Amino acid sequence: MKSKMYFILIVFASTIVLSSCKKAETNYCASCIEATTGYKPADYCGPESEVDAYITELKNQGSQVGQSWSCTKN
Repeated sequence: MKSKMYFILIVFASTIVLSSCKKAETNYCASCIEATTGYKPADYCGPESEVDAYITELKNQGSQVGQSWSCTKN
């Protein structure tokens, strides 16, 4: 009886771990480079909406100070 309960517990825990791994895979990363200087900050990773907001903000703020950013989202 105990072995069946342990087996069920292990299966349940494995399901939770696997489902959390799938959630982590939904993150995206922005890889950007500034055209004039060639400066490349560390990639910004997170949910797609946050990565999109990061790229938009970087390009908008950069254009205000004469920077030209090129970004890709993976």
